Amino acid sequence: MRPVLNRIAADKPCVIYFPIFVAAAAQVARQAPGVSGLEGVNLISGGSVMAKDFMVAAGKNVVGLRLTYPDISAETYDQTRYPTFVEEYKELFGETPIQGFHTWAYDGANLAFDAIERTAVTDAEGNTYIGRKALRDALFATKDVPGLSGTISCDKHGDCKQFIFAVFEYTSDDPETFDPGTNPKKIYSDAWKVAKKN
Repeated sequence: MRPVLNRIAADKPCVIYFPIFVAAAAQVARQAPGVSGLEGVNLISGGSVMAKDFMVAAGKNVVGLRLTYPDISAETYDQTRYPTFVEEYKELFGETPIQGFHTWAYDGANLAFDAIERTAVTDAEGNTYIGRKALRDALFATKDVPGLSGTISCDKHGDCKQFIFAVFEYTSDDPETFDPGTNPKKIYSDAWKVAKKN
């Protein structure tokens, strides 16, 4: 990444925003502080670096790195389901979820399974068919379904959850401290805007 970082340094930035994947983002985190002109630059990455693997790859330079991500704090999750999910996950895998997209993955899979059950048709020979339009329509018709990420309702465009933006910051370089919301810790959220609208 040094040639790119050297070109960026020529413009004397105060912030570098790099929403790229783990390996490349870790290179930026490790190399930017050693590039002349980037010593004090603020590094902000995207959601892909909300992962223990990123901490390992970035090493000590992960501390202070910020990332943009959906707000995953307790007040944005369903508190009747989410704590149970985390305990069952830990029991099954021996650790908390290793990245932040787990609630959306879980909810998305359940929405898909439910839509498949409602739209699948089995013919006289035992063949099962799932019509694409029927499946799409069933998913888009989702209204007020309880999920880990809160109540899910899809609109005509297939957007099923209101996006609540947050900024997180890594506070330790020990991968064993990875815990979304704690390390990296949330330092900003626009959840107040959502509450104000409702």
